[in-house]
Amino acid sequence: MSEAFSCQLLVDPPAEGTWNMALDEALLRLAAEQRIATVRFYQWREPTLSLGYFQKLSDRERHPASLSAAVVRRQSGGGAILHDRELTYSISLPENHPLARNAQSLYNTVHETIATVMRRHVSFSNQIGLIAEESPTSEDNHFLCFERRAKGDIVYRVSAEPKNGKVNHKIVGSAQRRCRGAVLQHGSLLLEKSPLSPELAGLNDVCGTTFSPASLASELRTEIPRALGLKCSPGKICQEVRSRVESWYNEKYRNPQWTARR
Repeated sequence: MSEAFSCQLLVDPPAEGTWNMALDEALLRLAAEQRIATVRFYQWREPTLSLGYFQKLSDRERHPASLSAAVVRRQSGGGAILHDRELTYSISLPENHPLARNAQSLYNTVHETIATVMRRHVSFSNQIGLIAEESPTSEDNHFLCFERRAKGDIVYRVSAEPKNGKVNHKIVGSAQRRCRGAVLQHGSLLLEKSPLSPELAGLNDVCGTTFSPASLASELRTEIPRALGLKCSPGKICQEVRSRVESWYNEKYRNPQWTARR
């Protein structure tokens, strides 16, 4: 991209899921109203199940292993994610960014950048790649996002005969939310198997890597902005955004009616 867009970079400590989701929404509104882009990396204070926007709260009964986890509803769609041993990212882009209106191009650009960073540390780097084609619609029936397969997801392809029947392991999945004037894309980079989702293996499990959330973020904080043509500077949450986050945190994301709204 010839033009570099200014952007703020946030690398946040672990926080409650309700706060994380309120902040992502506030950054989306900031991009829409003031054309300020943000690249953010964060973690979760406790294992938390984030429901896709259109999922029913009662559907979590379909996954008994995660019933003890905290729960929050995302603004973005897709399947539920058990956030535990992972790194989460979010990108908020104003509509004047070249990729803001092309959902698949944004998805692929970010995921290819993440995959490139991961390949640097994996012996069989050609086994990490993006899904090239749409998956059967039956994939949408799975409750968990990481049990689904969609075009552009990052998977680790099994070369030998799979022991559990899986031909690939999904290690990165993302979702988007659009509003007038901006787009939010946020996603989960699964690093290790969680006791609350034991059927899902992470990058370190299948590749023998030793990524920590901090070590992965330290590489991606440079590579993702570069791929998106963003000129990032360390940022902080301004008072206007913080006030909005605190309001949504208390009145929306912690509200049982919002969580159960579907």
